[in-house]
Amino acid sequence: MEGLTKWLSGRENQFFVAHVAAIAVLAVISEALFPDMTRVAYPAIMLLAAASFMWNYPAREIKEHGLFAEYLIELRLLWLVLFGVLAEYIVYSFETPDATNVISTTIAIAVGLLAAFYSRSRLKEKFVSARGWK
Repeated sequence: MEGLTKWLSGRENQFFVAHVAAIAVLAVISEALFPDMTRVAYPAIMLLAAASFMWNYPAREIKEHGLFAEYLIELRLLWLVLFGVLAEYIVYSFETPDATNVISTTIAIAVGLLAAFYSRSRLKEKFVSARGWK
């Protein structure tokens, strides 16, 4: 238990746990309010969480990780996606899926990918700034 408490004391880890919890809460809300929009809502929630994770990442904390900072952040992003998919699968398993509009699904994924790519480039800029480069 002490190891978990120490792990949770880090700002980066608290940030990660908050995003995992937000995915689970948003999945429950989405399934309760819009059960017929699951195929649009769940990818949108995942992309929103990943984009928010990269956009708002506490970049000042990377100095203690040295050269491996970017690798560790991307590893956390991978875990965020995996835990998010698991949380959404659990919520989804309680409901029966309905068919949704393919066009709205495609548009939602495209918008989400644009947000993810833009937030990733902003994270790169924050790395450069935190390392003292221009």
